[in-house]
Amino acid sequence: MQRKAITEEALTGGTFTISNLGIYGVDSFNAVILPAQTGILSVGSIVGKPVRGKDDELLWSSAMSVTLTVDHRAVDGLTAAKFLSDLKSMVQAL
Repeated sequence: MQRKAITEEALTGGTFTISNLGIYGVDSFNAVILPAQTGILSVGSIVGKPVRGKDDELLWSSAMSVTLTVDHRAVDGLTAAKFLSDLKSMVQAL
């Protein structure tokens, strides 16, 4: 049985990138990681959207789309999901 393992050389110089196309009016997009990157966070524009409030009243809320792409050889999917959850909590607290 062949062992699939990532080498130290493959991880050397790895980075995490934030790509913000929201400043150009792009609502959401999926960025592709390049070799040596461990992940990239795609940030879309902030847009108004209708939400239901108490007693079904219609309210407007600000929303921003973010997408996280990771190299699963370096980052576990659960860790990536927790990162997004923490990021959401921090942004909502602003």
